[in-house]
Amino acid sequence: MPLEDYLRAVVTPLLNNPSQLEITKTVDEMGCLLCMTVSKYDMGFIIGKDGETSKAVRHLLKLVGLKQKARVSIKILEPEGSEHYQRPKIIQSGRDLII
Repeated sequence: MPLEDYLRAVVTPLLNNPSQLEITKTVDEMGCLLCMTVSKYDMGFIIGKDGETSKAVRHLLKLVGLKQKARVSIKILEPEGSEHYQRPKIIQSGRDLII
């Protein structure tokens, strides 16, 4: 099974919009790079809490790559129009907290 198909099979059940999943493969002397783009609403599902889901997917693909004698890397591309959540800054002014 090609690496792109394996990645698609692993990631698709995690997505709300699997039709927007795009995977591109680039092969060079360093190995195989799989770039994945998902809907901006699915980014959190792909990355997971503290990046645990993305670490697990990377680990699985590295194991598959070892079987095929290929070095595999995954890059999750940020979709267009996505915004980073910014925590409000807490400034301590004397005894009051300004949020």
